Amino acid sequence: MSAEKQATTVPGDLVGKSVIKGGTPWWKSETFTNIAGSITGISLAATLIGVLFAVTSWLIDQKEAVASSASVGALISVKYLGSNGFMDGRQTQVESGRGSFLVAGTFQGIKDVPLVVEVRKRGDRMLCVTGDHDSCRTLLE
Repeated sequence: MSAEKQATTVPGDLVGKSVIKGGTPWWKSETFTNIAGSITGISLAATLIGVLFAVTSWLIDQKEAVASSASVGALISVKYLGSNGFMDGRQTQVESGRGSFLVAGTFQGIKDVPLVVEVRKRGDRMLCVTGDHDSCRTLLE
């Protein structure tokens, strides 16, 4: 057998297949198919994560929503009581036209501003300056 003949012989399992690099268009190559499949998988995963984040945010907002509220009169005075032990944290006594309330943390408000007690959907009771949700503090019992 001549050297020329050996160089052109193709093994039987490669007959009909492209053995020349670049013989298959890039959009039909196995590498392109794998990359496209990976991109599709990543896109689907990112979409799923986004949907889960949106649903979780919505559920958290629903728990913070106000179920009911009641006016408790105007603010008369605020007295900071300090800490009642290591785990209790800071406490403040707020006196209004309809009674005295003990709240967690510090409470700020202008004298004679109307106060409201809000019950959140998750069951928390909060004392707030009317119309100012940033002022809300958890009522202690």
